[in-house]
Amino acid sequence: MPLKTDRIIFIVSGPSGAGKTYVLEKALENSRVAEKVITTTSREPRKGEADKVDYYFISKEKFEEKIKNNEFLEWAKVHGNYYGTSIRAFQDVTQKGKSPVLIIDPQGAAQIRTIFGKNKTLSFFIKPESLEELRRRMAKRDGNVDELRYQESLEQIKREGEYNAILINFRGEADFCAKILSTTINFFS
Repeated sequence: MPLKTDRIIFIVSGPSGAGKTYVLEKALENSRVAEKVITTTSREPRKGEADKVDYYFISKEKFEEKIKNNEFLEWAKVHGNYYGTSIRAFQDVTQKGKSPVLIIDPQGAAQIRTIFGKNKTLSFFIKPESLEELRRRMAKRDGNVDELRYQESLEQIKREGEYNAILINFRGEADFCAKILSTTINFFS
C-alpha cells in the first residue's frame, strides 16, 4: 500500500463533546497547507451533518466489507458504530500536497503512529476544562448524558498522555483553542 507523504500528519482526538469538530473547522478555515481527512462511519447523521462533508455515511455492512478489503488506514468501533480513515480519503488530501488532519479516537491515533512513526505525526488531545463541563456539553448536544458514552470519554481522557499536546477547550473560548491549533498546523506544515 503506497502510503507515503512528505507532510506531517496531524491527529486530533478528544472525548465526545470536547468540541473537536468545531475547533478543527475553525483552525482549517482558510488553510492552504492542511486539510481534514473525512472519516467514514456507520452511524446515522446528526442534525445538520452532510454526507461527504462531515463524514462519509455508509451502512454497517458496507463498512465491514471495506474492512475485509483492507480499505482503511485505521478503524475502530466506538459507541457501537464503526469509524475509520479510508486510504482513499487520506490520499485525496496528500495528493493535493497538503498535510492530512485526522479526527480520530486514541485507538486510531495509536494505529496511525504505528503505520507512519511518531516523527511523522503531531497529535493534539482536546478536552473541556473539567469533567462537569464535559457532562454539561454531552447533555446539551444529545439531550441527556449517555452513561456508557460518558465512561468511554473518561477512558479516552486517561490516554491524553500519548499526545504531543493537550488543548483545553474552555467554555466560550473555542476560537482561541482553534487559533492555537491553526498556528501550530501552519508552522509545521
